[in-house]
Formats: sequence, structure tokens, C-alpha cells
Amino acid sequence: MFATHAHNLNELGGIGRRMPFTLLAFATALFAAAGMPPFNGFISKLTLYYALIERGEMILAIVAILSSVITLAYFLKFLHSAFFGQASPAADHAKEVGMAMRAPILVLAGLCLLTGVFPGLAMIPIASLQTSLGMQAPEVGLTGILSGPGAFDMTLLTYLVILSGGLVYSGVRYVTRGVRRTAIHTCGQAVDTPDTRVAAADLYAAPLQLLSRLSKGHFVAKSAGGTHD
Repeated sequence: MFATHAHNLNELGGIGRRMPFTLLAFATALFAAAGMPPFNGFISKLTLYYALIERGEMILAIVAILSSVITLAYFLKFLHSAFFGQASPAADHAKEVGMAMRAPILVLAGLCLLTGVFPGLAMIPIASLQTSLGMQAPEVGLTGILSGPGAFDMTLLTYLVILSGGLVYSGVRYVTRGVRRTAIHTCGQAVDTPDTRVAAADLYAAPLQLLSRLSKGHFVAKSAGGTHD
């Protein structure tokens, strides 16, 4: 908003090309908040899931997982609408913020990644505090929980994520290597960009309409069945 002088999300679009550092920091924060590996949010959510399952709170565990999915959905809406897609008029005036604003968000993004790959940096002091208070603490190391039902190795998981991402990227590049990109022929008509770009308010319009129709159909069928009885 500061860089583009836009007033709402619908006015943004395509600013990632002009603000790459802000895009990188925001994407890191997005995946960390949604609990995606290899960022620190994954560890915190994973330990929460394990704790709920271990205590037999399956409903709460499912609610926690669904909340992470919803978090990812609404953050992706912002990421796509603001940084990707067709450039909006506001993107023409966008420029990367100064170092005084850029440095803090990049440092925080770096910490999200660092404590994600090496969760012991945060978990070891917490485990020590638990032990000093007479609480049972898990056995933790620099790369995660070392033993027990919630044991994991974040460094190994990070390698797997990088390998999987590299394979997917290579596959996409291989499949699309012969695709030729060209401008669409519009028979001489000018294309109005604001009318063709997908705004934030319309990003999830199709799935929401589908869910609405399915729910209406369910209640109509249930009502008809009740009337028949």
C-alpha cells in the first residue's frame, strides 16, 4: 500500500516484478504462517498436531489442520492478487521500498527459514525451560525432536523439499520447452486490462459458487425427502 498508494487489494496486481524483495519476504511469511516446510511454522503446527492426537483430541486436531488450510487459502489470495497476474494501474507507480523498510522484513524472513531448517535453535531453550520448571520435555536436537512419536528431522525434510521442487521445475521446463508464447490476436480491438484481470474479490468465486450450489442441492434434497416421508 505504501509503495503503490493503492487503497484496497483489488487495486493491486503484478507488483512482484517491481518489488522482488518484498515478494520474497511476503512469500516466506505466507508459507511460515500456513505451516509449510521448511519454515518454522511447520514445526510449531506439527508439534501441536502431535500433542492433540496424543491426548486423543482428534476433533481439535482436524480443526487445527483445517485452520492451516484456510490460512494458506487467504494468504495465497493476497499473494496472487497483489504480486502476480496482470499488472494493475497501481503497479505502474510501484517501486521497491528503501533499505530501512526492506531490512527488517528480510531479517524476519531469514529467521523464519533458519529456525525452520534448524528448529533446535528455538526448541532447545524451550525444552531447557520446561525441564527447569519440572515439566516433561521432549528430547530435542538442532534438527528437531530426536525421539518419541513426534520425532522428525527438518534438515532431511528440507533436502526432500528442495529435491522435489527441483524435479517438478525440471519436469515443467521439459514439458513446456516447445511451447511458443505470443500475443493473442484480438482482431484489432484494444483489450481493457482492468476488465480481463482477476481481482482479489473474484479469485475464489468459482469454488465458492460450486460449494453454494452443492449445499443448496443437499438441503433441497433433504427437504424433499422429509416432505415425502
